[in-house]
Amino acid sequence: MSERAFYYDIVCPYAYMAFSFLQKSGVFKNNVLKLKPILLGGLFKHMNSDVDPNSSHSSQKSLYVRKDIMRQAYYFSAPLQFHKRHPLRTVSAMRLLHACSLSQREALTEALYKAYWQDNLDIDDDAVVDAIAHDFGLGDKASWHERAKVSLINATEQAFHKKVFGVPTIEMQERLYFGGDRLPLLAKELNLSLPDAPWQPSTDVVDFYYDFSSPYSYLAFSEVKKAALSGVNFRFIPILLGALFKEVGVANVPMLSAHQNKTDYYFQDMRDWARFRGVEFQFNSHFPLRSVTPLRVALVCKDAMDALFTAAWVQNLDIGDKEVLRNVLIKAGFDADDLLKRCEDEAIKEQLKLNTAMAFCKGVFGVPSFLVKGDIIFGQDRFSWIRMRLLDLIR
Repeated sequence: MSERAFYYDIVCPYAYMAFSFLQKSGVFKNNVLKLKPILLGGLFKHMNSDVDPNSSHSSQKSLYVRKDIMRQAYYFSAPLQFHKRHPLRTVSAMRLLHACSLSQREALTEALYKAYWQDNLDIDDDAVVDAIAHDFGLGDKASWHERAKVSLINATEQAFHKKVFGVPTIEMQERLYFGGDRLPLLAKELNLSLPDAPWQPSTDVVDFYYDFSSPYSYLAFSEVKKAALSGVNFRFIPILLGALFKEVGVANVPMLSAHQNKTDYYFQDMRDWARFRGVEFQFNSHFPLRSVTPLRVALVCKDAMDALFTAAWVQNLDIGDKEVLRNVLIKAGFDADDLLKRCEDEAIKEQLKLNTAMAFCKGVFGVPSFLVKGDIIFGQDRFSWIRMRLLDLIR
């Protein structure tokens, strides 16, 4: 039987929030999910990566991530306050989790998370860790530290060999699911009841920033179409992702510059979400796509969006090739020559540049992104937040 496991480190707020929700859902009882404490810094070293992933974030993304964490804490009803010295070293805390018995691990994890993310205690201080250890009858650090050190090193190495690249990660049936935002993919199997609301008609306009070069934009568009049928008003705003990356200081396409473990996961993740949304999907063999002309076409004719997304991410066509693009438009019933001529208008070219610049000014750093009641929400995995935000059920 394949292992069911929850990989985590006390230092990660996303892991804390996922743990908090899953604990309340009872999945750690009777080992429905086994708790697997690993050292995140050690995992990054195995990947030859920077120990602090936030150091590679653009300032635009760093600002968003802070807001995203607080919104997710509200969503999961997990009390959270940032420690003023975050991120703290959690080596001793993580070793402590390997020193306790398996029957103690859930309660000790909860105590350590509370110390860091609620009480803001300095868990990099031996005195703080020792006090928690004594509360669980584990004695002085000298009695468990070296023994637990080897166990933590081994657990982290084993996680790396299973292709874990970050936390929280859930392992189910020899597949990995990274992040608390992947819980919808596991809701049925884990019997989870996630906070959500149905799509309802709304007078608020939701801005949808996208690029045809983004597979996640395609996956988002499939849900946007369903929402629009339910009366949600979307404003479709095509932007040049490459130009946006330059603006925010991202040198390469993230998918192409990531560690192989993460890249492999991206491909699985896209297929998982396509299956979840009930849509066809094929990763484009021409990736990265040149999308300037298709985006201009969408500015001229919004109705062409569906055909362009389908051509790129279902039919595996190189829509950056003008002849291919022309044939896609013809087959979809459009006057291709007219559209391609109109998209060469200087006003259309400037509009695409302006869309990209304005997106950056509003805090967009990637696609798909949504502007909902003045707040940016990034990713195709946050639709429950958008639904709840439109109903004022989430901040």
